[in-house]
Amino acid sequence: MCTGGEYENRSRSYTGASAEDAFKRFVIRTAFLGVDALDPERGAMDLNHGHGVLKERLIEKVDRVIILADSSKLGERSAYCFADIEKVDTLVTDDEASPEIIARFENCGVKVVRALAKKSRKPS
Repeated sequence: MCTGGEYENRSRSYTGASAEDAFKRFVIRTAFLGVDALDPERGAMDLNHGHGVLKERLIEKVDRVIILADSSKLGERSAYCFADIEKVDTLVTDDEASPEIIARFENCGVKVVRALAKKSRKPS
């Protein structure tokens, strides 16, 4: 299913008013969103303004926001903030994330799930 809108070949995604309008027709309980940066004080950010606006509009309609971000994006900042940290329910990141940055997100009320990186898995 496609939302329609302006297609961006680089990211293989749709943005713009038509894509935003599609959210009005659907009930979305959980949004899984990628970010370019996630900072405990500044929130969730994207480099691409069109993507950021689309995510901002989506967050207004969903019950739960789960951010997917590898550890290199944590504590960083980018061009467009699309959500305050209070809007983020859960962060899924890798096991390279420092305990300090994890604690900062948890202190903001964000549940943090650390996935094992492939190289960290022990053979069974």
